[in-house]
Amino acid sequence: MCVVVTLKEVVVSPAGSGTNNNNTQLFQILYLCNKKMPGRGRAFVKTEVVSLRQPGHCTTVALPIVKDDEKDTCKLKRLLDRIINIKSPDDLQVQEVASEAKTLITKDEDLRWFVDELCSYGYKDRVLTSVVAKLFGLIAHHQAGECKLLTVLMRRVQDEYNKRLDLVAEDRYRFVTSALFLGEVYHNVKTEKMVSFKFLVNPVVTYLKMIIKPHLEDNPNENVDDDMIIVSKQLLQSGISLHDDQPSEILTIVMTATEVLCCRQLSQQTRLSLVAALAELWPCLVKGNVNMQTEHASLAAKLGVSLPI
Repeated sequence: MCVVVTLKEVVVSPAGSGTNNNNTQLFQILYLCNKKMPGRGRAFVKTEVVSLRQPGHCTTVALPIVKDDEKDTCKLKRLLDRIINIKSPDDLQVQEVASEAKTLITKDEDLRWFVDELCSYGYKDRVLTSVVAKLFGLIAHHQAGECKLLTVLMRRVQDEYNKRLDLVAEDRYRFVTSALFLGEVYHNVKTEKMVSFKFLVNPVVTYLKMIIKPHLEDNPNENVDDDMIIVSKQLLQSGISLHDDQPSEILTIVMTATEVLCCRQLSQQTRLSLVAALAELWPCLVKGNVNMQTEHASLAAKLGVSLPI
């Protein structure tokens, strides 16, 4: 408890008075109180002694452990990002990513994911279509666990082909891109003996005929240039190989493509591409084909032009 004593309360006794002891005691009390109390205009600061904490045990924060499987998945995704930025199948990076893919893909789930993702890009981006097909050709016989890349790829191609009638009516661009993708797969993906897969011939031919058909009508499709560029490319790449298995079908395609060339307004680039493809195939069709002269004459008469072979 704090005792406050003021000067008015202090009575100083004369010298020799019997009250000296009392006065002395009062002065002592006054001195002690003034020592403990702040003066006017001064704040009383209470000082606390802060004791330092004793160091405890050192706590180590554990960083998350990244498993090898997760590292491989991240690497595979980065590889996919690199692939979709390649603009040409002739780019040397295609060989590099093919080698890296074989190293990274060691599990069947990774292989299925990789094939599915690449096909998705190949079916919607025509720049990537040939890149993806070229890559598949380089790693077609890779196997992860019990899963073979070739088997997964062919199943995906089959599923897409089964949707062709719906696509041609609902999304023609996607339909033509699907046809291009299958043609590129036929051209790039080979057996272990480096032979094209014969079971792909009929689907490729069917696609080509479906692409050409609308352009033979009175009101041709507006995408005639884009479509015929793709037809030209497929015929240049694989026309002779397709002819070996289905000569009569390729004859029909050559005839109808020639009709489009003569009857439709095509860009110069499209015309040159189509002429190059037809020039490659006409000699192949004529060789050993007795009826070819008749077919050729009939087409020339129908178009009203001269078509020298």
